[in-house]
Amino acid sequence: MSNFRFPLALIVLGVASFPFRSPAPIVVRPDGTSYVSPGAEAAPDRNSAEGQFQYAADQEKAGNFSAAVDGYRKVVKRFPKSAYASNSQYKVGQLLEKQGDPEGAYKAYTKLNKDYPRSEDFTASLEGQMRVAGKFLEGRRQKILGIPTLPSMGRAIDMYGAIIRNAPYSRFAPQAQFNIGRAKEKQGDFSGAISAYQTVVDKYPTSDVADDAMFQIGYVYLTILRNGSYDRNASKFAREYFEDFLAAYPKHEKAGQARAYLATLGSAQTKTSLKTAKFYDKQKMYKAAVMYYNEVVRATPDSPDAKVATVRLEQLRKQLGEEFFKNPILVPGKPDPKRLAELQARGMGQQGGAPVSTLPPNAPGLDTPLPGGESGLPPINEPGGPGLDPSFDASNPFSSPTSMLPGGAAPAATPDPAPAASPAPTP
Repeated sequence: MSNFRFPLALIVLGVASFPFRSPAPIVVRPDGTSYVSPGAEAAPDRNSAEGQFQYAADQEKAGNFSAAVDGYRKVVKRFPKSAYASNSQYKVGQLLEKQGDPEGAYKAYTKLNKDYPRSEDFTASLEGQMRVAGKFLEGRRQKILGIPTLPSMGRAIDMYGAIIRNAPYSRFAPQAQFNIGRAKEKQGDFSGAISAYQTVVDKYPTSDVADDAMFQIGYVYLTILRNGSYDRNASKFAREYFEDFLAAYPKHEKAGQARAYLATLGSAQTKTSLKTAKFYDKQKMYKAAVMYYNEVVRATPDSPDAKVATVRLEQLRKQLGEEFFKNPILVPGKPDPKRLAELQARGMGQQGGAPVSTLPPNAPGLDTPLPGGESGLPPINEPGGPGLDPSFDASNPFSSPTSMLPGGAAPAATPDPAPAASPAPTP
């Protein structure tokens, strides 16, 4: 027994004297046994979802983004139903966006929304899509075969449309719909822009962008008028939307801007009506001339144009006699639009039964530009500019946004102009 105790004592003494770990620990793997040097970490097992994900994460941490993207893609491809798949798909989009590949990033984010709708990264992927679409909305050049092409508003519209389809009730849907309007406005597709903004107002009335959408509709109609469109309703609709905007959001940051636009519209309308009156006056079509002079007086009674119209009305009264002005429609300063509309509906003229429903082909209408394309409006900057920025020059509401518009009282409401009338030409 004593012979056995002596070797055992030596072993215990050796362990106590040299408490060091083995310099080459044994690591057991599915494919065999290997040794890892002291301080070195075991490489992740890439034959499992967890191992493949860890490998990709290590590459990302090391700054090897291309290898990381490839690694995350392999997780999704080889282990599509694993707990790591959806986050790997999001990582692919995130890294591609970071590498300057917005198209690839957008496709990756979209794939996540489609394949993993219950993923915890679903909302983050929508945010990524909004960021990418925003780059195209700002004018990023779309690449074809690696070559930058012209800025693509169409691509931005497609992206925002997909976001709405994939998540119609998400908090991003109203903004995406609003941005479709912005893109169409930049394209010059004013009808499409108005329709997109109206969808925001109708479908998302309580969203954060419903107020901006209502304002922007008025602004687009204003742009149509300034661009020389022959849409006779542009001025009317612009006024209506700005007035509705002020009624619904009187304390909005763009309220002052809306009031300035309304004042400008009233001034432009007055100038148009005065020039139209002078046109008929020169043609000796006095009934139509009196109607438009009346429109000037009624719309802006204290303006210099109204004073010109008033003087000319008094001259015509002396020239044509009181009998000429017995018709209520022709009473200076007091036209009766409802009465005129009634006569038009009945196809009756003012005196002698001449029709009043149309103007001569070469005559300017209430809201159409005058000969030469003049509309009476000062220049404005590009579509969407001031309408999307609450700051602009108060002295020129159509200038590029440079300063905040101070508040001010709203101009007096301007009634809608009486429909255009044209009696039979004077022999």
